Amino acid sequence: MTVLATFTKQPADRLDYDFDYTRFLAATDAIESAVFTVEPSGLVIDATITEPTFTKVWLAGGTTGTTYKVTCTVTTDHGRIKQDELKVRVREY
Repeated sequence: MTVLATFTKQPADRLDYDFDYTRFLAATDAIESAVFTVEPSGLVIDATITEPTFTKVWLAGGTTGTTYKVTCTVTTDHGRIKQDELKVRVREY
């Protein structure tokens, strides 16, 4: 699993985060499905988008002072499975 980046958001923010798989995918392969999880609970997955080469997750809420792990697991048309994660720190400014 690869930690792609760490972001900071405020509890009231609703923001989108991308997982780009362009470099991972073979020329004839595409993302078939994506599953997102968040640990610990408290940060809400508000919406997701799955396209042939990237996924997007919209996140809302969260508790100030908490760092969340957002995991994306994709499965491709050719059966490849790739898992990556983001860290999201929630902080009131």
